[in-house]
Amino acid sequence: MPKGSTSSEFQKVAECLYRYESSGGYYAFVKSSGKQIRRSLKTKDRKLAERRLREFRQKVTGLDLSKENAKLTFEALAKKWLDSVKVGLKPSSALRRETCIGQLSKYFKGLTVRQITQLKCDEWAQKRSPKIAA
Repeated sequence: MPKGSTSSEFQKVAECLYRYESSGGYYAFVKSSGKQIRRSLKTKDRKLAERRLREFRQKVTGLDLSKENAKLTFEALAKKWLDSVKVGLKPSSALRRETCIGQLSKYFKGLTVRQITQLKCDEWAQKRSPKIAA
């Protein structure tokens, strides 16, 4: 039973799958890195809920909430990504990606990945747009 809920609210249906009594909707309760993640599966159909639970669990297992990755900077992540994709690229394509990351790094320097929001990206685009040609 999920922490903080009473037996009359949620009914366990399967592993990590719960049904909310009053609405009949299904919810996923998944643990990842010691943290519980709860999500509505937005359905009242059990078979659909099971499929959505499977997809949700795959997404959650891709998350790494460890302390070292919470402080990952843009530059470090960009270097990691570039090293992984460079393998299958021609030298000119790799150079183009390095150039793009270099331009982005000037603006996002020192920021952790979690600090980069849609607002920051919009600010970057507005700041850069007068400088680029059609």
